[in-house]
Amino acid sequence: MAKRIYTYYGIKIIDENGENFIKLNGNVNTSSYSEMKKSYHKAKMKNKDRNCKVQLIGLFSNGEEGAIIYEKEFIKETMVENKELLTPLNDIVAEIKYNLDLIQRKREYHYSMMSVYDKKKEVELHKIEALKNFQGDLDDKRKEQLKIMDNLETLVEERRFNKEESSNIKSLYARVNLDLIIEEFNKVRNIDAKNYEYIDEELEEKIIKEIPYKNHKERIHKMTKLKPQYDKIFDDNVRKVIVCINKGYHKNK
Repeated sequence: MAKRIYTYYGIKIIDENGENFIKLNGNVNTSSYSEMKKSYHKAKMKNKDRNCKVQLIGLFSNGEEGAIIYEKEFIKETMVENKELLTPLNDIVAEIKYNLDLIQRKREYHYSMMSVYDKKKEVELHKIEALKNFQGDLDDKRKEQLKIMDNLETLVEERRFNKEESSNIKSLYARVNLDLIIEEFNKVRNIDAKNYEYIDEELEEKIIKEIPYKNHKERIHKMTKLKPQYDKIFDDNVRKVIVCINKGYHKNK
C-alpha cells in the first residue's frame, strides 16, 4: 500500500485579488482524496469563464501546504491547461534523464538507509538496557525513557518509509527494464532535426497560416470558414490562434 502523504486537501483560487482557499460545504470530507478531486472539478467548471487558476493542493496535519496535485488556468473563455506543450523537447529529455538518475540513486539510498536505521535502533535499545543501572533521580530516569521511546518511534516510521520506497522501486524494476531505458536515454544528445526547406512568403501562406481569435464564438466562426480551404486546421488555445495547414515539402534525404 502506498504511503499516505497528506492529511487534508484544499482547493485554492488564484486571481487578480490574490490567493484564497475555497470554503467547502461541511459535508465534504477534506481528508478524502476522491471527494476533494470531485470538488476540484466542480470548482473548475464554476470558474472557467474568468481569468484565474484553480489548484488542488495537499495539506499536512499542521496546516502547511504541500505540492500542487492538479492545476488548471483559465484565460477568459479559453482553458489553458497544456502550457507544458510549449516546453522545448530538449528540456523534457533533460528532465527525464534527471528523474531516471534520481530513481537509480534512490534505489541505492533507501536500501542503505534501512541498515542505518537498524543500527540506530540497536543504539536506543542499548540505552534501555543501560537505564536498568541508572542511579539518578526517578523523574530524570522517566524523562530519559520517554526520550528513548520517542526516538524509537521516529526510527520505526523513518525505516518503514525507506522500506516502502525500496519495495516500490524493486516492483518498478520488475515491471520495466529501467537500466536499458537509462542506457538509451544517455545516448541522446541535443535534438535538432530540420525537415523542411525555407520557402518564400507567398508559398508559405498557402502551406501554413495562423489566424488569431478573441473568443469562443469567433473561433467557431473562423474555423468553419477556413476548414474547406486547408488540409488540416487545429486550435492552439495556448496562443489563441487557429493554425491552418496544407501539405508542405520535405527535404530530399
